[in-house]
Amino acid sequence: MSMNDRKKKLMLFFAKIFEDEFELNAYYAKRILKYLQETPVNGFETNLLESSFFSEILLKTYNGCEVKTNSVKIFIANIVSVIYKNELQFSKLINLLRFHRFLQYMCNYNSKCAKYSDLLYASINMVTSPIAHYSGVKWLVDNKMWHYVLCCCTNFRPPRVSRAAYNFIAQLLWKLIEFEDDDVLAEIIEFIIKPVRYNQYHITNTIKDGEEVNVYAPMMSSLNAMLVVLGNTDDQLSKSYKIAPILMQRFNFDTHLQVILDVTRDPNLARILCEVLFKLYFNAIVEAYHRKKKTNSEIMNEITSIYNNVLQKLIEKQMSEAVADFVVKCNLFLAKLGAKKQQFFERDGKKFEFQNQFVLHLVVPMWTYHSLNCGSEAKLIEIDNYSFKLTNVTAEHITQSAEFFQKVVQNNTAYVKQVTIYTVKNLFQFRGQLTKATAGILYQGLYYVLQTFVMSDDVGNHLILSENPLRSPDDVRLLSLVLDAIKMLLKEHHINWYESLEIICLQVTLLNLMKQKCMCAKGLVQTIDLINLSVRNFLSPDMRLLVESDSGSSLSEIGVMTKEYMQHPDWEVRESALSLLLSCTDVSFVKYIPLQKVISSNHLMLLAATSALSDSEPYAQATALQCLAAAAKINKIWSDVKNVHPNLYVQLINLAQRNQEDIIRKEAANVLTEIFLHQNISCEFKNCLFQVMRKVALNDLHWEVQTAALNFWRHAIKQLCLDRGMMDGKFPTVTFSKEKRKIIVFNDNEIKKQLNNIMNDLSSIGCLNVLDKCLDIEQNVAVIEEAYKIVTELKVVLDNYKFSPTQTTAPKVDLTESKTAIDMDCEMDVGMELYSSHGGMFDLRELIIDEITNTSQSDLIIDIINKRPREQKEQLDTHDSLQNPIQPYAFLQKVNSIDYQAIINVKKGWRPDETNLDDLIDEILTNQSATQINTIDMCDV
Repeated sequence: MSMNDRKKKLMLFFAKIFEDEFELNAYYAKRILKYLQETPVNGFETNLLESSFFSEILLKTYNGCEVKTNSVKIFIANIVSVIYKNELQFSKLINLLRFHRFLQYMCNYNSKCAKYSDLLYASINMVTSPIAHYSGVKWLVDNKMWHYVLCCCTNFRPPRVSRAAYNFIAQLLWKLIEFEDDDVLAEIIEFIIKPVRYNQYHITNTIKDGEEVNVYAPMMSSLNAMLVVLGNTDDQLSKSYKIAPILMQRFNFDTHLQVILDVTRDPNLARILCEVLFKLYFNAIVEAYHRKKKTNSEIMNEITSIYNNVLQKLIEKQMSEAVADFVVKCNLFLAKLGAKKQQFFERDGKKFEFQNQFVLHLVVPMWTYHSLNCGSEAKLIEIDNYSFKLTNVTAEHITQSAEFFQKVVQNNTAYVKQVTIYTVKNLFQFRGQLTKATAGILYQGLYYVLQTFVMSDDVGNHLILSENPLRSPDDVRLLSLVLDAIKMLLKEHHINWYESLEIICLQVTLLNLMKQKCMCAKGLVQTIDLINLSVRNFLSPDMRLLVESDSGSSLSEIGVMTKEYMQHPDWEVRESALSLLLSCTDVSFVKYIPLQKVISSNHLMLLAATSALSDSEPYAQATALQCLAAAAKINKIWSDVKNVHPNLYVQLINLAQRNQEDIIRKEAANVLTEIFLHQNISCEFKNCLFQVMRKVALNDLHWEVQTAALNFWRHAIKQLCLDRGMMDGKFPTVTFSKEKRKIIVFNDNEIKKQLNNIMNDLSSIGCLNVLDKCLDIEQNVAVIEEAYKIVTELKVVLDNYKFSPTQTTAPKVDLTESKTAIDMDCEMDVGMELYSSHGGMFDLRELIIDEITNTSQSDLIIDIINKRPREQKEQLDTHDSLQNPIQPYAFLQKVNSIDYQAIINVKKGWRPDETNLDDLIDEILTNQSATQINTIDMCDV
């Protein structure tokens, strides 16, 4: 489309949306704005909003009248927000009276109306965008736009609207700092903090309970704005620190905050006051650092001191939950500034880790709860040792403050549990923000809370199974939070036994907890998952694990417990128990071989095999199949499974081909792959696998199942190469040939001969056919990508030896046809062939006769009719794939002539809802559905 045509179409579009009572559908508004902002590689839409004619079109079509519909107001505000970032376009629009009137109306509307959150949000963004350049800042200052954006009710507006308002104030102040305009800077700061300086606490003699919120409500918008203005990142602090002297020296802002903090009884107000004070003093320290060039150790010392001084205010007021909130906020703030990296400072001749100073108060409620609820002297001694350790890793003033906080918590024993729950819940905000040492401190505190749920005698040697530790809903909630928090810390930081001795005891504690039979299904799942994590990553340093597992040891108890919960009626519990078995099997394969005896003696894998074949829940069945895949690597365990389930291979093949759940078909294919790799199987069954995996790779409708089958073919290729003497993609100099029964030398002719045999074998078993069809453009992109990786790996090997097959027809050695002509569409015939050599464990003839005689004639006829078309189609597909294998020369010619990577990139970049700007505008101009009324949100969300 030419530029003139595009201009005309855009003018028609804007003229239409400026019509009275026109409502723009939210979907079309969002899509058009997206295209106007994006810069595609090709097309005229590139930099459309920055073009010289776009603002002219907007001005020509806008007639100066009031826009009546909210949808159009929002759309225009979003458009203008993008245009205003360009200083030239901003100057052009802002100097025209008609558009200036529209902007003034939007600003006034924003300041008066709080009903439509989308419109408020768009309006604030519209006046925020000019901050990007000097002309915009000057216009905002001349019109005192902060009066329209920030008001006492900003805090009560929807969160995104409030955040946008605070961001506007912060961006404007930071830009004024760059321009060094101190007078305007002071004027705006004075406006922001005015509600705090002239608060009602000075004129109110008495405040009744529940009425204080009305006193401090006008200050909340100012306090929240200051939290943003004082910065959250290194880049923001590089500007915001210059605000601290103005606040403290010119307006005595810190004094006002401390006076209010002294008199308030509201925890919410006290918390935000402490946050502002801490960030204000932090900025002052940064400002002093720039003036006096202090060392990092001195800076950290001062930060810990101001942190402790501010925190002391909350402790004195006995606001325990506010303490937890403040500590978490300070940790998150410091983590953004690099405190999550391990940093050390010196105080009184000792060296301390910086972040450890900021978590001690979070641990206090945990050890207080433990000391009040533990039932033995041994546990009290443990907590005393833990407290002593904490005093060695924290500075003296922090330790004294923590001891004072402990006394505050202990004064109200009925409230300790609530404080502990609140503290543990806040720990989840630390995800990705802690050093390993700090995470270890928090883990130890959580472990001692977990210990309180294990009921034991006074000595601590014997469990009291008759007593239920979960006496209230709060107990259940606390236990659930503790288990999740421990799991988060262990997964994220991989704490080992030599870093925390409590890791050694975790497994036993969890097993004792389960012995009490007091948890619901969710608690059981959490506990089993945590045991699973401990087995996989944190097994106790017991040398006996390398020799034999004693009866009564924790691992033996894990075996008994796993067996019990693998038969639990709740499928989530069964699935977790199966996951634990999977971990034990993986660990026993290489790391702790005696675990194999635990698995065998408790018949765990036999139960898993039963679940894999017959579990009613797909997720539990899929996990059971994963257990079988892991067991296929261990001959001792696998032989036990085969003895009890002699027809297992047949059932796995049926699951891979015919199960309705794609996750089951995928895992069944993975099990068959592991069997192919690690078990000695007959040539007949190997040929069956080739035929089955060919069908699964080509005919399954789910891409994950197809990729699982392709993974089988990757291993099949490697196995064929290994059979021909190749190891890790290379031929050795000499090898022993089983076929010729002599040592052969791999010269160029021999290598070419072996590579030719490998390619012919791949053609014969149908591997090349599978790869060729999986590279078809109609396949799912994940399937194409996986097939392309396999082909690339194969080509690297062939190119390494400069192999190119001749165009002659390869000998037709069809490895897929066994001597007994196995037909995988009839599992009865497969079973007959595969297991006739096992002593006739079952009589298939009798089974077939019984099935026929026990079924009515009508059902037999219906079954035949239903199966006939499918059987004909499958027989036809099988016949074609077997009789017409693609030859190596043709296959390599094809894959070398097509750029499959380009196809993959195109398919990955394709979006089903993709359209272009012209089509969207045409739909709006011609289609009524594009202009139907859409309700703008009437509620604050």
